[in-house]
Amino acid sequence: MASHDCIVAYEPATCEFPIQNLPYGVFSTASATSPRVGVAIGDKVLDLAALAAKGLFNGPLLADCATDLFNQPSLNAFMATKPEVWAEARARITELLTAGAGALDEATQAEVLVDMADITSHMPVNVPEYIDFYSSRTHATNVGTLIRGAENALQPNWTAMPIGYHVASTSLTVSPAKIVRPWVQTTSPTDPTAFSFKPEPALDFELEMGAFVGGPANAQGVPLRINEAHERLFGLCLFNDWSARAGQKASYVPLGPSIIGKSFISTISPWIVPFAALEPFAVAAEVLDKPLAPHLRDDNHIVYNVDLSVDIITPGSNGEELPITRSNLTYLTWTHAQQLTNLASTGAPILPGTLLATGTISGPNREQNGCMLEISKLGKDPLVLPTGEERKYIADGDVVVMRGVARGDGYQIGFGETRDVVEAALPPSFWGIEE
Repeated sequence: MASHDCIVAYEPATCEFPIQNLPYGVFSTASATSPRVGVAIGDKVLDLAALAAKGLFNGPLLADCATDLFNQPSLNAFMATKPEVWAEARARITELLTAGAGALDEATQAEVLVDMADITSHMPVNVPEYIDFYSSRTHATNVGTLIRGAENALQPNWTAMPIGYHVASTSLTVSPAKIVRPWVQTTSPTDPTAFSFKPEPALDFELEMGAFVGGPANAQGVPLRINEAHERLFGLCLFNDWSARAGQKASYVPLGPSIIGKSFISTISPWIVPFAALEPFAVAAEVLDKPLAPHLRDDNHIVYNVDLSVDIITPGSNGEELPITRSNLTYLTWTHAQQLTNLASTGAPILPGTLLATGTISGPNREQNGCMLEISKLGKDPLVLPTGEERKYIADGDVVVMRGVARGDGYQIGFGETRDVVEAALPPSFWGIEE
């Protein structure tokens, strides 16, 4: 049956990609192998490049450029336009998918709607810059307590500004992905001056979301004010920041976040949900108990009510997904707009396609913690799974599945999933090490 007068049939209560969502991605098919831009709708993908070729983007901002924006192997060209263009595209797509005089006719539907099961998803954005933030107060407090003790859990700068660091954008890939356990240098638990090179013993996930920045880049030396930051925010995806904890511990002093522990792979979901789709789920963000610097004060201080989950399929679960974490994006303290504003506050140009990862999103209880480091308390308190298996960190053969959904009145906005499998490290012979 048609749903909400949409020409694509779906069940509103369970469909991740209803007409209220319309997330963007990049896809190809066996019969048309060139990647191009599409929108997920029900169990179909609407081929925007095919729509553009037929002249069906007829608005004043898109009529002359739609093919140049959508017949592309990434979303960068579209993201680099202005919010007015994004709004026109969303309105036109909604019109074409809504039953009535303006809808796609059946012949055109057959040409531009592709079964989701028949597509291959590609990395949707060519990311020029990727910054990982540390913006959940609960997560930062939990980790600080484990490392420094409760009396010094939060460093003084944490409540003054969004803390983040640059990571190699080349480490980003679209999920599903194979996570090869990396080799790292680790320290001895009894002698901090002794190092050994071995497969990472404490491989971890981090439950995050990623905000993509769009719009024309600000000029060098011209910061973004926070109202301008809101206008630059394009869309949101799931983000798994895979982490090598032992390698991270061995290499983060004295420069901070580790290029070893944090730059081997991070995975994102294939679909980017526009912030326009999330407006009904906006809620007031946490207010810090101290005055903020002027550039971080925001009259529109919001986050979004998105339920987040992590499940694991282990070698012993017979394919069953076992629950690990249930969290929510509202546990984000520093908002996407504050992250972007602070990043650009010195006048650095922020290019379209830049990715702002939230940092691990954790709630106050163990079952709401967003990584195994928190859940297992640095590996000292293993998590017992329903199968009887124990996990301090993620084991070879484990499949980690992340999902997100914003629940509306009779519909939901889904983000798809990340679904990644951990594979054993390369053999010692790769490094010339005798076994």
